[in-house]
Amino acid sequence: MKRPDSITIGEDSAKTLLFLRRVLLMALLLALAFIIVTVRLTRIQIFESSSLRQMAAQQQKRQMELNGARGRIYDRNNTLLAISTQVDSVYADPSSIGKPREAAKQLANVLDMDNRYIFNKLAKDLGFVWIKRHVDEDTARRVQNLKIRGIGTIKEGKRFYPKKKMASHILGFVDIDNNGLEGVEKRFNSKLTAKKKTLEVMRDGKGRLVRSAQDDIDSKLDGEPLTLTIDATIQHAAEEALNKAVDSSGALGGSVVVVDVKSGEILAMANAPSYDPNNPGDVPTAARRNKAITDVFEPGSVFKTFSAAAFLEKDPHLDPDRVMLSDPTPMRVNHYWVKDLHPHKNMTATDVLVYSSNVGAATMAMTVGRDEFYKILKKLGFGAKTGINLQGEIGGILSRPDKWADIQFANISFGQGVAVTTLQLAMAYAAIANDGYYNPPKIIKGEKVAEGRQVISKANAKKLQKMLGEVVQRGTGRRAALAEYSSAGKTGTAQKSDPAGGYSQELYMALFAGFAPIENPQVAIIVNIDEPQGEHQGGTVSAPVFKEVAEASLKALLVPATRNMSMKRAIAKLSRSLSERDAPIQLEIEEEPEVPVQKGQLPSLNKQSAHTALVSLSKILPPKTTVQINGSGLVVKQEPAAGTPLAGIKNVVLYCEPAPDNNRN
Repeated sequence: MKRPDSITIGEDSAKTLLFLRRVLLMALLLALAFIIVTVRLTRIQIFESSSLRQMAAQQQKRQMELNGARGRIYDRNNTLLAISTQVDSVYADPSSIGKPREAAKQLANVLDMDNRYIFNKLAKDLGFVWIKRHVDEDTARRVQNLKIRGIGTIKEGKRFYPKKKMASHILGFVDIDNNGLEGVEKRFNSKLTAKKKTLEVMRDGKGRLVRSAQDDIDSKLDGEPLTLTIDATIQHAAEEALNKAVDSSGALGGSVVVVDVKSGEILAMANAPSYDPNNPGDVPTAARRNKAITDVFEPGSVFKTFSAAAFLEKDPHLDPDRVMLSDPTPMRVNHYWVKDLHPHKNMTATDVLVYSSNVGAATMAMTVGRDEFYKILKKLGFGAKTGINLQGEIGGILSRPDKWADIQFANISFGQGVAVTTLQLAMAYAAIANDGYYNPPKIIKGEKVAEGRQVISKANAKKLQKMLGEVVQRGTGRRAALAEYSSAGKTGTAQKSDPAGGYSQELYMALFAGFAPIENPQVAIIVNIDEPQGEHQGGTVSAPVFKEVAEASLKALLVPATRNMSMKRAIAKLSRSLSERDAPIQLEIEEEPEVPVQKGQLPSLNKQSAHTALVSLSKILPPKTTVQINGSGLVVKQEPAAGTPLAGIKNVVLYCEPAPDNNRN
């Protein structure tokens, strides 16, 4: 019997065994890895989860402190003067920036900034830094398009003044962090400043901040609004008139203050030169100064009003229209002389103001005595701050009477040797216009201020109002006469001090101080023009500014006209209107007849121009007679007819037709 062959393991079987061994090893390794991962996950999820969540939050979250909107500022009629708008700002998270030099170079090109400055910011070991604040939308979009990890933009508040230069010296301005630096922005910074809010913002994988609902600033965080007493319409009129006068006279600058006589509220406070608070750095610091409250000057002849006030207070029965001075010669005071530029005989107290007499003012003050005169000046607010709620007010200079030499006493009576602000003068004249009652100034609507006070008697204030009205009617202030309202005031041309000593013969302050209307004063206005060139008298330079501002103010306040237009103004208005329209125009003749014509009968006005006919009628018609003009051109018919007695005429109607054009083809 044959023995079987022995069994051998083939090559394929060896390979299979090796494969099985490897599979077993991999299974063991996978099992071990699974066990390790399981243990690690268990440790992370159970034992280390809290600390790891904190680490993740630190890497993904950033805290930013943002503010709500700064409080708005309005005028008395809710015209918006200051608002905070949302603008873009560029920030960086340096810890997320991989290539700071390259990032700095790209940002420098877009932001137009120094490359090294940006790199130094990016190299800081901080989680958040500002790169550039308040950029425009296009720049913000270009930064975003760079897509640099750790660089982004975010909205923040920026102060904006929609009226630009208007009331800039009252408003002031803020810095880039919305902190008030001047004006009411600084004075009421704590009220206007928004409450702060800390935001926790998330970063995406590229280090950019991810906006969420949490980023929206709650309106409850906004600063409180502020309403000023100024009227934007009156403020605009004051600034326009002031700038025009400063430019035309070549002056250094000037100020105008308009006060509500009844309340003491400031309706306008204008200064020239001015500036745009949106770009305060564009002008020198001096241009940002509120000169109406920070600059003092010798007031000159506008101060004579207070000498007259003290004189009337000494004798309550004094008639200001009685003869006070019969001798116009210069007054000797020790070794000095007080003189008038244009002496007048037999001056009354009213005449002293009308003709602006230095001798008369000194006589009145010395009759009162220095102590009583000083008391009146202090009651009127001179030598002390008015207390207005604005930054930087100066109290002026008024030394005690026991320090006055005799000549200084005389000089103070006509505005030399004493220094005041434009606001102080405005409040003093407002007191006279308010029947002698002084109201402290208000710049914030509804604010509580010190109690007012009676500084001169009501009866004497009424006398002063009438006296100052005469200054406008027949004295140095005729250019302050208004068309539809009565007005009163006093001119002043004050010599400025000469650095070499004494008073300059070339440098002046031109002033006008007054109020309107006389029957029931509503506004007091002070105009101060600093160093006008050429014509420098207050009656020439400043009185017309008063007129323009007063008319605009009274119309803005809807004060009814107290009288009809003067004939001169009416004729000028008619000349302009006749060329523009043919509608009937009715005017009232208020002047007394100057030259009798046709022996008391109405003359023929046939073929006269409407303008010429009106001038002729203004000279002969009785007061309160009305003239109605229908059409334009030459008179072709009149009612009543020529020859009608003037005494019985109440109304004249002129029918006009255009003159024939002989040159027409």
